[in-house]
Amino acid sequence: MNHTRTLQDARQRHIRKVLAHTKGDIEQASRILGITPAALTNLLRQQEASPSGEEKRSSPEPKQGWEHEKET
Repeated sequence: MNHTRTLQDARQRHIRKVLAHTKGDIEQASRILGITPAALTNLLRQQEASPSGEEKRSSPEPKQGWEHEKET
């Protein structure tokens, strides 16, 4: 069993759950995760480049704060 892969998968799942909770709002999700929006964006780019794209397709597209406000 590859424990590193399992830890990466858990991190990706958690980020995707938080993004789903915030309806893709990067700024709000980054506050919840305790990281900067830039760090979250970098993590998302890393996930997109990873071989496991299955979770990527099932999650909403991340939005910036101002994009989220336009919907309301």
